[in-house]
Amino acid sequence: MCQKYKRLLSNPNGFNSGSNGQIKLRFNVNQTSTKEIVRKDVADMVVLDELSFQFVEGWGFRKLIRGLLPDFIVSANSIKRDIMNTYNKRKILIKNILQNAEGKISLTCDCWTSLQQLGYLAITAHFFDKEWNLISIILSFVLIPYPHTGINIANCIKAEVDGWSITTKVIIIDFRIALRLEFNKLIMRYNFI
Repeated sequence: MCQKYKRLLSNPNGFNSGSNGQIKLRFNVNQTSTKEIVRKDVADMVVLDELSFQFVEGWGFRKLIRGLLPDFIVSANSIKRDIMNTYNKRKILIKNILQNAEGKISLTCDCWTSLQQLGYLAITAHFFDKEWNLISIILSFVLIPYPHTGINIANCIKAEVDGWSITTKVIIIDFRIALRLEFNKLIMRYNFI
């Protein structure tokens, strides 16, 4: 057994050996941690691990939190609100970056239909920064209204481009599905190209 491991096992503030030979961890929660920091960390965990908002209301999560921070309470609604606030702040930042991009912006779009026959559209913006680094940003992932025609797809793209205030900066739209004649006509009508 290495000396460092022996030292950790004998340290009453670190690891402790249980009666069954298992190692028990003892947490010393930093007193400077505030509820706001913990809420932000929990929100980040929900996003990064792709968890549902209701995860924080599960018995196991509540038991863990109660053991670490007994006075900390969080709900699915508060986590959703925190995540949406962060999203809105980042969207403003990205919108500013796109509007201040020196060159034109190219869009790539991808459409597909789910097993439930719901149509989805993903739009990604591509542009070069001042150092000629290619920047790619996913702008949206939206549900396409039924029927999934070229008109509805073009209207979704138009709404998203207008929402990001980059209509005059878009130079080309590349589609990853077979284009329909009606879609091409609508793109020309919207003066994207």
